[in-house]
Amino acid sequence: MSKYAVAAMARTGGGSITNIASIAGIRAHGAIAYGPSKAAMAALAREIAVAHGRDGIRANTVAPGHILTPHASHVLPPMRALRGAR
Repeated sequence: MSKYAVAAMARTGGGSITNIASIAGIRAHGAIAYGPSKAAMAALAREIAVAHGRDGIRANTVAPGHILTPHASHVLPPMRALRGAR
């Protein structure tokens, strides 16, 4: 998607791309495909920013931490207990 967004933004004078990744792209936790894909998303944003910054295009990645969802419910309570969180 960024490929097409960059082309459109360059034609119109710039813009901003914000990717949503995950803390899994920064800290390993055993998800062999998921973590590296999130790290790659952050790397892609850095490359876009370097390559197209002069065109007025910014690129950033937000990497939120763990969120207590049904999918993560088996992992997060033990982690929260270790940190002393309520």
